[in-house]
Amino acid sequence: MRVLIVDDQDFIRRGVRALLSAMLDIEVCGEASNGQEAILEAENLKPDVIIMDLSMPGMNGLQAIREIRRLHSEIQIVILSQYDIPASVAKESGAISFISKVSLWTKLVPTLRGIQFGDSEDPEDESQQTYTPLEKAHKALREMEERFRSTFEQSAVGITHVSPDGHHLRANYKLCELLGYSRHEFQSLRFHDITHPADLVAELDLSRRLMIGEIDRYSVETRFIRKDGHILPVDLTVNAVRDSRGKLKFCIRIVGESVARKSALADLEAAKRELAVATRHLDLLANHTTASANRCSRDLKYFWVNQHYANWLGKSVDQIVGQPIVDVIGREAFSVLRPHFEEVLAGKEVACEETTTYGSREPRRISAAYRPIPGPSGSVTGWLAVVRDLTTPKSRSAPF
Repeated sequence: MRVLIVDDQDFIRRGVRALLSAMLDIEVCGEASNGQEAILEAENLKPDVIIMDLSMPGMNGLQAIREIRRLHSEIQIVILSQYDIPASVAKESGAISFISKVSLWTKLVPTLRGIQFGDSEDPEDESQQTYTPLEKAHKALREMEERFRSTFEQSAVGITHVSPDGHHLRANYKLCELLGYSRHEFQSLRFHDITHPADLVAELDLSRRLMIGEIDRYSVETRFIRKDGHILPVDLTVNAVRDSRGKLKFCIRIVGESVARKSALADLEAAKRELAVATRHLDLLANHTTASANRCSRDLKYFWVNQHYANWLGKSVDQIVGQPIVDVIGREAFSVLRPHFEEVLAGKEVACEETTTYGSREPRRISAAYRPIPGPSGSVTGWLAVVRDLTTPKSRSAPF
């Protein structure tokens, strides 16, 4: 059965697609966001069934239903709406059935099955239906299956069913999103293929113990390899599903992003916010002092300078930040100051006075203080410098 989904809300279309993707004999052949698009897609795709919202911008669902039924009487249409409407109104419009969005997860698939097998009774109109005990049992089973599929697909964690030989039998949307694979690609993979080699030996041992009945579940912190090659730390819980004789049928593997990784990311975001605040404070203080200040990185480039330092060199801040020190102050000044740079990168606080020529300007007598900046591992990542010009006014060239 080929199905076209028509709804102006993207999350509804995604939800319906996720629900139907678990059905091997139902294919979502396309989507549309309004009535006019629905008419065009009905012509292009020739679906068996259209799931149609009513309230949409431009041409609404009822208008689109009438036009599609006029052009393609063979296409069956199911109305999906947040508003309750009588079944008779739905059928008068040309639709075969109506489903409330509240009942989407339990009613949609049974309705499509009814169309597929020639039973088009409206599942919303329970008062008009009578069931034999066997039919009630089948109905209860279908509803239980649909509740399971809904839970499986809409879970906030990744879930997969894995056969005893390690192949993925089915995977939900969240797991596909986490690892970057399509459902079809997952079915060709074993869990061995996506587990980091350094973690695989330990998990294979746990999997062996689970298979022979020594354990029924296990939880580990492990690493998966995404399709793009990136490593994803995860918290993995594996549960065995056995038959009446205790033989392993399949495993349910529940995958969540690592708590440690989430905590580290949260710490990183907090550090970024603190750094941004500290940088703003540094800018505020540095630009309201008469001293020239700069921060340089270990690769001998300017990371930050205040406006006084830029003015002193006769350049804009943008012409300095990110540039190699030697290109900004010239080779002569760089060769004089480089020994002090090496000292501060070795972890020493340095204070010095030097006379040197900056670019094409007259020699300058400067006083500089350098303080090393340690990184997270303790190694020096650069330095903070305060520079004062000690040149007497009469020997200075034109103002910077």
